[in-house]
Amino acid sequence: VDGVLMPPDGPDNWPKEDSPRQWLVFYKVDGMTLQGEGLIEGNGQKWWDLPCKPHR
Repeated sequence: VDGVLMPPDGPDNWPKEDSPRQWLVFYKVDGMTLQGEGLIEGNGQKWWDLPCKPHR
């Protein structure tokens, strides 16, 4: 990663056809290495403060 990976501000800004609970997914990956000078900025606090129920 040589840049910044950052999710939208919250579920209301997320495409409706995608799951509002995940923005970066690695599925069935074995032996992957992620390197670079970049940043994965999850905006954790903005997402942690949201209720657990799905947004409609």
